[in-house]
Amino acid sequence: MPRRIYLLENDELLAALKRTRMQRGKLVFGIFALIMVVLGLAIYIFSNELGIEPGTAKLIAAAFLIAGAADYLILHFWDRIYDRFE
Repeated sequence: MPRRIYLLENDELLAALKRTRMQRGKLVFGIFALIMVVLGLAIYIFSNELGIEPGTAKLIAAAFLIAGAADYLILHFWDRIYDRFE
């Protein structure tokens, strides 16, 4: 089997891999933020059907909304956070 020849220099290859990792990380946190907000809203709206008391449903929904907001903040400040650890 022939060996693959990479046309990119090592620095260029590392920069491309870093961009890919950053994009995937942002995608994951974006999806988590969206899921948390949707779950919080669904639990609040369907609390009666789920058999959850209204006070408990508000608490659970608030926890999911806070988690979604935290994911959004991480996504918003991702570049600053990521650069600090490298």
